[in-house]
Amino acid sequence: MTITPDGILEAYYSSIAMTAKLGTTTILMRTDEISLLIATGSGTAAVDGIQYETEKGSILCLAPDSYYLTNGSFWRISSENLEIPPGLYTDKNGDLISIAERLHAEDIRTDRSEKMIDAILQEISAEMERSCIRTGDINDNDAFDYLRYIDRNSGTVTLQRFADQYGFTEQYASALISKKLDISFTDLLRLIRMSKSIPLLEGTSRTCADIATEVGYSSQEHFSRVFSKFFGTTPFKYRSDAKLKRIRSNRK
Repeated sequence: MTITPDGILEAYYSSIAMTAKLGTTTILMRTDEISLLIATGSGTAAVDGIQYETEKGSILCLAPDSYYLTNGSFWRISSENLEIPPGLYTDKNGDLISIAERLHAEDIRTDRSEKMIDAILQEISAEMERSCIRTGDINDNDAFDYLRYIDRNSGTVTLQRFADQYGFTEQYASALISKKLDISFTDLLRLIRMSKSIPLLEGTSRTCADIATEVGYSSQEHFSRVFSKFFGTTPFKYRSDAKLKRIRSNRK
């Protein structure tokens, strides 16, 4: 289960967590469980290529293995214990934000808190049945296939290879990605590669040069420039900070 506060996103990409700040930057994510995105303000969300305008009180329920892009402020709740049909909902009473805040405040390291969290999840499900209006379905379309192909081939894919895969011209492929996913091909590929570099930096001892090659960059220098621009720190410092954080956590 993932609970994330307004403005911070714990994005589970290929079931491995990365943390990124939400602002004007769009972050690519893939769900591993049923997830609720509870909007705490106005924003946008593109779910499997379908664009949604959200405002405070909007709730997007995502099925497992959905891809989504967000720009705005959301609480995200993911759990295998949620049983809510995917779709766009409106919270008439505005109670779910406060429930999400209580859920986030629970310490999930104790058995007692796990029971409390289960109770709050049941409360969320009941509240959605009681006071939320379902305003639209979330369905897969061609954009999901495009995104999956780019994701699975992110280390070697180019715009031309993507276009050839689907029988498009390069110009048409570029325009199609921008229209369907609300992001350029270049920015999308960068987002995917950056998200895949995080678990390699945190969970392996491989060199930055090896990681650069793994995620699709021809040189360590190029990888470091892109990483620094995206995360505001170098890969080396990110790895050092993550290691220090683990050491401090283990001492508690």
